Amino acid sequence: MANRLQSARDFNPYGAGVTMDELRKVRRQLAKVVNQRMVRLENTKSAITGETYDFGAYDLMQDYLKDKGRNRFDERLKVADPAKDYSKRELQKEIRILQNFEQMPSSRVAGQKAIERRRIETFVQGNEDTGREGLSRATVTNKDFYDFLNSKTYEELANSFSSDDLVEEYDKASERGLSKDDIIDALEEYAEQHKRMSLKGIKRALRAKKVKTKKKRKA
Repeated sequence: MANRLQSARDFNPYGAGVTMDELRKVRRQLAKVVNQRMVRLENTKSAITGETYDFGAYDLMQDYLKDKGRNRFDERLKVADPAKDYSKRELQKEIRILQNFEQMPSSRVAGQKAIERRRIETFVQGNEDTGREGLSRATVTNKDFYDFLNSKTYEELANSFSSDDLVEEYDKASERGLSKDDIIDALEEYAEQHKRMSLKGIKRALRAKKVKTKKKRKA
């Protein structure tokens, strides 16, 4: 199977003497592989972000398929109605598209996880050029951090402040014991009460937020 897949990867659909039968078989094989990968990406959730891996290469494929009025590649070897079957040119073009997608790291769950690990390391390492320190590993491996990045509060504040400043303040507040909801509440309260916002104001708002302590149950 691995050798057959490699042959499909290396296949030149524009090569001299390539037959329609060869084109159909290669397109079908690649379609099956790519469809299986899309299903895995849709059904696998990141242990870090809690989100499925349906982005990156997946998005590119869905954009292509949407233009074709589909959400999956056709796995049939040949369409019954000759008038609706692929032309040689269409087969060649789709094979190239499938080959390109199949070779993208983000088309695999393992590739997505590797990209995710590199992104985490980037957050942790910081930026030497700007002298900005990295975030704590505890923050960037926590789903709450990514929920914050996807929140409406973050989106609105990002219009006025740099993302580096916002995630740095989130990190500091999180290390102090504030939950994601506490941090968002503090930022929203600050934004509502101040028409002119500043980074110093955000810092003060987060420092003023009390860390909630869990009440001990009575024996």
